[in-house]
Amino acid sequence: MKASKAVVLLAAAVGVMATVARADWDVGDPYKMHWPQLPADSGGSISTLVYADDWQCTESGPVTDVHFWTWTFSAGPLPASCVFQVSIHDNIPVGPGGYSIPGDLLWEQDFLPGQYTIRPWGTYPFWQVNITDIREPFIQSHGEIYWLDLFAFDTPENVLWNTTYNPFMDSAVMWLDGEWIATGGNMAFVITPEPATLCLVGLGVLGLVARRRGK
Repeated sequence: MKASKAVVLLAAAVGVMATVARADWDVGDPYKMHWPQLPADSGGSISTLVYADDWQCTESGPVTDVHFWTWTFSAGPLPASCVFQVSIHDNIPVGPGGYSIPGDLLWEQDFLPGQYTIRPWGTYPFWQVNITDIREPFIQSHGEIYWLDLFAFDTPENVLWNTTYNPFMDSAVMWLDGEWIATGGNMAFVITPEPATLCLVGLGVLGLVARRRGK
């Protein structure tokens, strides 16, 4: 009876874990990039310019979950009318300016209201944007460097992509006057494992517990 109860409880925990994986991201949650780049109190306007930052893949597979941090000039909530254009590029290690820049476009999608979630982050008017369960996702390869590009349109306010205190490699860049210009900082985002991966890990633990209880 105790064994059955333990299995049921663990199965419920796996279900909750899969649900969480499809929504917000919190510090301590899994990720599949070099490390999470958490938000600082500055940023660049992605409603007027395209900004991009690079990451190194640490787990091959589809990029179904992207989380990034934004803020606006007002203290109000991030406008729910935003359309976020998200693209992924390969890496040019040394561009014309002597620093790495985005290369060929590998993948691009627009995310309309209802295709992402927003939640407040911290005490300053920061907002975590969560794009999860992406259809027809980009497939990344372990060890490769990629660039995440963001642009926001159909928004009544200036939307800024937060910088980060956790930089990686070269500076982030912005597209200005037909070329990529280094910003001098890095941007706040995290690429996370897809829910299916987390479910498989949970089911593996569930099976192990069930076997041990059965002995």
